[in-house]
Amino acid sequence: DIEVIIVFDGCDKDVISSFHELEFAFKPIEVICEINIGRASARNRGIEVAKGEIIIFLDDDRITAPHYIKSHIKRHEAGHVAVLGKRKELYLADKEIENYYNDFEACIGRCEAEGDNDQGYSIFPLIAQFVPWINFFTGNVSVKKADLLKAGCFDEAFKQWGHEDMDLGIRMAYNKVKIMRCEDAVNYHMMHPSNFADKRQASINNMKYLMKKHRKKPDVQMIFTAIMIKQKLFGIYVPKNQQNKYKLRGEE
Repeated sequence: DIEVIIVFDGCDKDVISSFHELEFAFKPIEVICEINIGRASARNRGIEVAKGEIIIFLDDDRITAPHYIKSHIKRHEAGHVAVLGKRKELYLADKEIENYYNDFEACIGRCEAEGDNDQGYSIFPLIAQFVPWINFFTGNVSVKKADLLKAGCFDEAFKQWGHEDMDLGIRMAYNKVKIMRCEDAVNYHMMHPSNFADKRQASINNMKYLMKKHRKKPDVQMIFTAIMIKQKLFGIYVPKNQQNKYKLRGEE
């Protein structure tokens, strides 16, 4: 059996009302936080109500490829693992997304034809081969609920944008949970406007907290010092080809 849990974190009542007008072949489980409690806390509320053995985290701006859930679940046959799926970028205007609502096959066809591998998604790809928690991003990751509970779930001290998922990945790795990639578990990220200047500062603030929290772990200190220097010098990296494609979509 599969549960679909949707957490509304401080969403406007009109957004929730619009969601209730949608028709599904299943009944989603709703967790409604009337005020915004932050990404870490919101995800923990979803974990609390989940009854399944495996939890797959999925952001609300993603479209999943066929066999997405099966691909995640199959990798968990390996035991205590956290599975990182593959993220691709797609550029669709809002009206295009609405047109695809009743034609999933056409939507997936478009995703498969135009989805780009996210060049900015892998931080320091060479290091990631040896330190896999560096790419523990919860836009497309699955973990056994028992392993989440053992690690303490998400740290709700993270209130701003960024790194609450990587912090969990560090704790998973130190709990001997193997973090592995799954190229078959693909989802498509719908690119959208984002205030990278605000996110850059929030990211740095959270990074400082994370480094203080894990100050006795030299590998964490070394890697996050490098990431912080990179972000201070260059900001949050978005490849130019992705920026240009999104700009063109916005002008259509």
